[in-house]
Amino acid sequence: MRPKDIGTRMESKIRDVINDWAGWKVCERVALHGNNDHGDLRIIVDELVLTGESKHCKEYPSEGMLDDFKAQTITENVNAGQDGGVLFVNLANRSVQRWEVWMQKSTFLKLHGLDQVVERYELDDAARARLEQLLIDTKHDWLRLTMAAFMHLCWGSPAWGKGE
Repeated sequence: MRPKDIGTRMESKIRDVINDWAGWKVCERVALHGNNDHGDLRIIVDELVLTGESKHCKEYPSEGMLDDFKAQTITENVNAGQDGGVLFVNLANRSVQRWEVWMQKSTFLKLHGLDQVVERYELDDAARARLEQLLIDTKHDWLRLTMAAFMHLCWGSPAWGKGE
C-alpha cells in the first residue's frame, strides 16, 4: 500500500473514531494546501479548533523523529490559524484506542485552564505547587496521551456510554 493511502486510511480512522466517541461531527479531514499545509484534521473541542497531524510508524519513532513530527504539527497549526496542534502517532499492531496523542501543554491548558486542572484533584499545598510547576514548565512542553485518554479529556465519556 502506498504511503499516501496509508495516511488517508489513518486520517479517516481518526475522524471516524473521534466522531463516534463524541456523538456528533467534531472532526473532519482537511484538504491539502501545498507548501502551506494546514494539517490533516480539524478538530472542534468546545469553542476551540485544533489542527491534527497524523503519522503512521512501523516502530516507535526516535526522539529526533518525534521532534520533527511535533515541529511539523506546530507549523501546520500556525498555517491553519487554529487554537492548538495535536499529533496522532499510529504504532503498528496497536488498537486505535492505544495510539499515542501528543499535545502541547499550552493547548491542554486552553482546553481546561490551569486552575480547572489543579482544582480537579484534592491535593495538599505542596502537591498542588508541584502540579502547577509541571504544567507551566516549558522544558517538557508536550504531553503524551493515549487516543482514549485524549477523547475522554476533550468530550468526556463516549456518546454510546451516555445513553445517546
